[in-house]
Amino acid sequence: MNSLFSGVSAQGAHMLNEFITLFISPILKKYGFKKQGLKWNRTVGDVIQVIDIQKQKYGQLHFTINVGVLHTHCGNAFEIDMTKFINEVVCFPRFRLKNYVLDSQFGNGEWWPIGEEVQWQMVGGEVSMSLERILLPVLDEVNSAATVLKFAEVFSRPNLPPPQVLQKSILLYLMGEVDESQKLIEVIASGNSWEKRAGFVRIYIRKLSNE
Repeated sequence: MNSLFSGVSAQGAHMLNEFITLFISPILKKYGFKKQGLKWNRTVGDVIQVIDIQKQKYGQLHFTINVGVLHTHCGNAFEIDMTKFINEVVCFPRFRLKNYVLDSQFGNGEWWPIGEEVQWQMVGGEVSMSLERILLPVLDEVNSAATVLKFAEVFSRPNLPPPQVLQKSILLYLMGEVDESQKLIEVIASGNSWEKRAGFVRIYIRKLSNE
């Protein structure tokens, strides 16, 4: 069985693919996203936007929709090949869409269930609505350092991991918030595990100032 569906039966994998074909792919294609496997990318201005599907088996098949954006300068500072499809895990901000569906018929968790046909229609309707009414109209405006930071105020965790703090520092620098940018870099540089990358980001920003 394909490793993409580890822990998920072949029948469940087929069911999820059919669901995506019916309820997700057409919407994302309409909005200009390109698809690779269970991942979609599009470029808007200086930003690459990423949507992917993650699967899990809890008695029945569940899935979640991960969303992230990556500013080109953040990608370059982290030596990410921007010519290839971008993974959501390298983005800032990044989040799960269902956390922002406040009136979900399927509880307050991060996962949607997928089972019998009746449930398909209910989940499909909620997912389609979430994409077209909650997410995509906002993503259409996320195209610069300023709009990524604004986006992150709503769609982000309060306690950011070091890579995301460093990305935020780059965006702040691009917005002219030099002191705040440097403070964030120094916080990360004071730890051991991300000291090297913090130094690389510091050098990258210095090069930007000389351009």
